[in-house]
Amino acid sequence: MKLVFVDQTGCLAALVAANYLLGRLSPEARRSEIIKLPSFAEPIDQDNKLRLIGLDENGNSVYTLGVGAEAALIKTSSRDLLQIFQIKEKVCLLDFSRFNKGWHILVGKWTILPGLPGLARNMAAAHLEANSRHLFLELAVQLREMGLEYSYLDLSGDDQG
Repeated sequence: MKLVFVDQTGCLAALVAANYLLGRLSPEARRSEIIKLPSFAEPIDQDNKLRLIGLDENGNSVYTLGVGAEAALIKTSSRDLLQIFQIKEKVCLLDFSRFNKGWHILVGKWTILPGLPGLARNMAAAHLEANSRHLFLELAVQLREMGLEYSYLDLSGDDQG
């Protein structure tokens, strides 16, 4: 199976959620850890390309993909394309676009201006750190809906506070 984590750029919330799934980030992920993720907040030349992030404990390939504002369209279209071409391998899309709250626009614009890419990355990482609990709960919900389990993650989806 292939798990594709999508957001507007594939390098913000989707990347954080994918790395959490792979056990590379703790539930209390700090901004400093988030910023160190390969490709974090680096959308230029990478938008709309699948990035292999790794293999999960079940042997599933984990990818991220930037889809702009078209996550719903991509989810429907990909399902239809798999059926049309009779592709048997299961592909699941997990949408984390709502967690970026416009940071994808700021990061995209600021990465081309001297001196501002670092500030934009720090601000986006701080935003994701502040919202990581909700992001990881959303991951739990989406994985549970797919019937997937992971021994090293709390996927109960219980909001404890």
